Amino acid sequence: MAQQINGHAGADPAESVVEQVPEMPAYLYAALEQLAPKEGFTEGNFSIEFDFGSSKGDGFVGQMFKATISEGDRSEVYLCKIPPLDDARREQFGSMAAFAREALVYDRFLPTIYEYQRGKGIVSADDGFFHTPHCYHAHCDETTQESVIIMEDLRLREFRLWNKHNIIDYAHATLFMTHLGRLHAISLAMKCDQPEKFEPFKLPNPFDVMLKADGPFRNMILSQLQMVIDALDEQDTIERAKMEQLREDVFDELARCGTAQLAEPYTVVGHGDCWTNNMMFRYEEGIPQEIVLLDWQVMRYVTPVQDLVYFIFCCTDGEFRRKYYHEMIDVYYSSLSTMLAKLQHDASQLFPRAALDEQLRVFGRYGILMGMFLVPMMCTRNEELPDIEALAHKMTQTQQLDESFFKTTEDNREAYATRMRAVVQDCIRLATSLPDYISAGLEEVAREQGFTEGLFRFETESGSNMGDGFVGELLKVFIREADRELVVLCKLLPESEMRKQQGIALFDRETDLYMKVLPLLLNFQQEKALAEHLPRFENVPRCYYAKTTVDKMESVIIMEDLRLQAFRMWDKANPVDFEHAHLLMVTLGRLHALSFAMKDQQPEEYAQCREFTDPMGNMLEQDPTKGFEKMMVGMCRRAIDTLEKHDTFRREKLQLFENSCVQEIVACTDGKAAEPYAIIGHGDCWSNNMMFQYQDDNKTPSNIKLIDWQLSRYGSPVLDLVYFIFNCTDEELRAHGYQRLLSIYYHSLSEHLHNLGGDVERQYPRSAFRDQLKKFGRYGLMMSMMVLPIICTPNDELPDTDKAMEGFMNELNDGKTDVQLSYGTTEKAAIRYQKRMSGCIRDTIRYGYI
Repeated sequence: MAQQINGHAGADPAESVVEQVPEMPAYLYAALEQLAPKEGFTEGNFSIEFDFGSSKGDGFVGQMFKATISEGDRSEVYLCKIPPLDDARREQFGSMAAFAREALVYDRFLPTIYEYQRGKGIVSADDGFFHTPHCYHAHCDETTQESVIIMEDLRLREFRLWNKHNIIDYAHATLFMTHLGRLHAISLAMKCDQPEKFEPFKLPNPFDVMLKADGPFRNMILSQLQMVIDALDEQDTIERAKMEQLREDVFDELARCGTAQLAEPYTVVGHGDCWTNNMMFRYEEGIPQEIVLLDWQVMRYVTPVQDLVYFIFCCTDGEFRRKYYHEMIDVYYSSLSTMLAKLQHDASQLFPRAALDEQLRVFGRYGILMGMFLVPMMCTRNEELPDIEALAHKMTQTQQLDESFFKTTEDNREAYATRMRAVVQDCIRLATSLPDYISAGLEEVAREQGFTEGLFRFETESGSNMGDGFVGELLKVFIREADRELVVLCKLLPESEMRKQQGIALFDRETDLYMKVLPLLLNFQQEKALAEHLPRFENVPRCYYAKTTVDKMESVIIMEDLRLQAFRMWDKANPVDFEHAHLLMVTLGRLHALSFAMKDQQPEEYAQCREFTDPMGNMLEQDPTKGFEKMMVGMCRRAIDTLEKHDTFRREKLQLFENSCVQEIVACTDGKAAEPYAIIGHGDCWSNNMMFQYQDDNKTPSNIKLIDWQLSRYGSPVLDLVYFIFNCTDEELRAHGYQRLLSIYYHSLSEHLHNLGGDVERQYPRSAFRDQLKKFGRYGLMMSMMVLPIICTPNDELPDTDKAMEGFMNELNDGKTDVQLSYGTTEKAAIRYQKRMSGCIRDTIRYGYI
């Protein structure tokens, strides 16, 4: 006789039980009564008792109950998985489709792949994939909405779940990757050997209908994605932009990542729900020895990458992925390759490693798509999980779920933000696809640096913060092979086509500077064989590779990452102090001395440097819209407005240049006008284009590197000086330090020129230096009109460069004449700008430059 006892097994009837086992459906009794005689129980003499089989949060599409069949002294425990007893929950969450899929897995798919392996001589769990619970019965009738799957209780064999709140560790992850590789290998081999038998298992995701843009979960999906965006920091500008774009395409992306045809011929039958609650482990002395995969309700025919990134991005954290991501992929692929060999196939033919890497690139963002659902749940205590049945009833009434499936609480908000932010960053970093011309440059660098062809790999992440650069973007690249790593920065053109067209000439200039001009000057210095104690100009980053192809709009400059040597930028919003300015003046003196010396001693070799005309002036002459000219008119007026209304003398002085700023800049940067004293200068000397290394006090600068040579030119030596001093120092420092800085520069130039075999009195006497300042000193003021608005704007208030440039160009195209870039317009920036700009004007006039 079968009977049901409510309450937890072994509970004292006298004790009250908070939650009671509900009435079990008749079809579950029928299934167990059918199973019992097969298990050796006597029909009519056994009893069936039920208890809860899982905890809250262990499953959402079904319910698990423990059934104990007893007869005399014998009792056996079975786990019974059935659709939700609540009608709304069963209907709204697509339970019957999921149960139909899992019943198919246990009834047909797993027996088929087990038989296939045995036919190939693989009979041991040590050699193949047999890692699922023993299933006694699996049945689903979607019409009557009845389904039951009866399995062994793995806990009786000392298997247990990993705590979903904890990050998976190396040992568990390795075990999972090993067996996932075996599982996927069976699909690849069986498709070749037994295509007819394999065909019935080429099934889509049973939940696809729920993930469509017009499906009931639309609002929930968008809400979960908004949680991801909210978890990012304000400075995560790249990540935010990509997530905003994903929000526009999320339903298409969900469909794309699940489209089997896009992954052929490498599509496999995947588990589909690879997170820690769907696997159990058996241990020996605390070390996991065996794994079993559970919950096959979303088994589908799909890219193998889905199972990989689902697990890696949901069950590990940023630290784990930084250490082991590529090793985990290697473990998976090695296991897959070994399994294919046992199945008498060659991985290099059925699934080459390059194909796996490409699938990761194409489908890797699935990690974010699943992370936005799983990570909040994994950060939420079971007692705080949502009431699934209440949500289902609400959906029945509204046909939409109007809230996040899992909301963060005060307890888990920080943990969620940390994990989810790392998921986004790592998905972007690891899935970045490098154009061929960038890959070609990196491969050349790798070979030149001794990495082994075919064994090294590239990993990427953003290389700069907002406000660090305006003409290009930085990509940080890790070149890795085994335990060796080289970190480089790739300087790239902006993605915006408009900014790309504006910047290509500047990238071409910087490429020539790194590949031709600097090697020319530095080789000259090296040939001088200066005594070891004498200073040298070595203040540039190491450039491994630089190439610009103007007609293809392609450019990449690959350099060392100075931050690894503790170099850092000065905060551009603050005026540079005297110690930093002193170091720059010494450095510029040595740089300029190289030109004076080589120009005098090797005129024929140096002649090519004379062709290094001002790139900005060249661009201005070719500007059909006169947009820069119109912008400078507005910027000059804005500069005038920083002066007091009663300061008519200075206002009138500056108004003389209002309509001729561009012409003044072009005149100042004309190398011929600076002869015979023209040299190769940096051209863009402001604080964002230099990095400093510090003494032990972390305040006193000890070394400097000049970066961003895109405006380097053959011109007057004073251009670098006045550009820096008038833009990066303030009126107070100039009042006591201007002449001192000029003297420091001139002394450094004189000393280094002497060491190089030159004579400053003959080649650049102090009187000529003063004349050059009188002739070209106004250049500092002209550049400050453009640069100070940017300098005075804090990084967190900087506008989006693409949007700022687009707005600027639209205003020009609309025929507006008073157009400006939107920098320096916030309240904080405007106050800084007024003080710095007015001081710049006063000093320029005081020194007699205008």
